[in-house]
Amino acid sequence: MCATLNRREFLLTPIAFPLIMPAAPRPVEKQTFRVGYAPEFGLRPNEQKFWTACDACNELGFHYVETNNSGVKLVQAYADRTAEFKEKMSKRNLTMMAFAVVSEMVAPNKRQKVIDENLQVGRFLQAVGGKYINLIFDVQGDPRLSRERLLQQLRKEDFQRFADTANEVGNRLRSETGIHLGYHPEKYEVKARVVDRILEMTNPDYVDFLPDVGHITAGGGNPLEMYQKYRSRMIATHFKDWNPDLAWDRNEPGERGKFVALGKGIVNFLALVAFLRQTKFAGQVMVELDEQPNPKKEMKDYVVKKLGLSLA
Repeated sequence: MCATLNRREFLLTPIAFPLIMPAAPRPVEKQTFRVGYAPEFGLRPNEQKFWTACDACNELGFHYVETNNSGVKLVQAYADRTAEFKEKMSKRNLTMMAFAVVSEMVAPNKRQKVIDENLQVGRFLQAVGGKYINLIFDVQGDPRLSRERLLQQLRKEDFQRFADTANEVGNRLRSETGIHLGYHPEKYEVKARVVDRILEMTNPDYVDFLPDVGHITAGGGNPLEMYQKYRSRMIATHFKDWNPDLAWDRNEPGERGKFVALGKGIVNFLALVAFLRQTKFAGQVMVELDEQPNPKKEMKDYVVKKLGLSLA
């Protein structure tokens, strides 16, 4: 016969305690993206500085790099020696994932030059195992005007010319080399509010998106909102921080703020990483700091320990 328990006896019985178990913690989403480093050489780039930066990346455990070819001109230096370049990278356990290319996309007389230069870089990347070109938009005009003002003066036909050239470059890169073209807006494009216009006018089949969260923040934008809006076009992203209270000699007159090491500014990297994990981003994350060609141990520790990311 079963004994009957009154209410007080039931609440004191050990079998009641499993009914009040805490909820299991939510598992962390698997990291589906790669993390690398983008050496930035300031105003005096050269090949030796690049290889020194690669040695530093290797020592800290980074395996993927990207740099600005318009400055260091590695593609031109190794145009007929791609196997040698690839071997030098392999000895350092590195892959050259991408090059940035600064392109004058609205100048009619520069169109063919822009196309030829990007295709040359694309063929080189194809030969050495790369994935994408980082398109940096260069706008020329009255030197007395700020870049923001020059961008605001662009006409509808200028933006159309940009879009037509970018679409052709992106289309030919994909069809001829398999390399993708990713538009990388800098802070002046964000401040001038032309980023959406450029992305709307370019073809998503040919032109991807490469948001730099430091530049977006410096221009007054919200990196997470930009991620959410253009996630389907993201091929890669740059992790760079911004401190709005510091002076910097590379600012234009009247500007304030400086790019700083991750965690030293106002960018919320934990929220960005959570979004990339949750949406199973499979592209490239490149850690970067202007005027710092060699990664520092503190930078690696922030990425690995604070953000919980793997460099493998």
